[in-house]
Amino acid sequence: MLDHSLAFTNTLALPYAIGKELKQIDRPFFDRIKTLDKATVQRAIGDLVNADALEALFVRRDIIVKAFEKLAEQEGENKVFTR
Repeated sequence: MLDHSLAFTNTLALPYAIGKELKQIDRPFFDRIKTLDKATVQRAIGDLVNADALEALFVRRDIIVKAFEKLAEQEGENKVFTR
């Protein structure tokens, strides 16, 4: 089992800089992250996480998606998105 408790915090800071420390992401994983919605997560976790932490998770998700899309524009999709 994995401990994902650090994902469910109110912080908006990312632990790694995309484009500096993180330069690639698996394309299928990226696509799944991009399409994930709050209702699906809420059904999966129930009341284990408060609304603020869930909101922060999706704010961070949006930051990650935008950063990787921008990096792909700059560096080329083949360099950023792996399979």
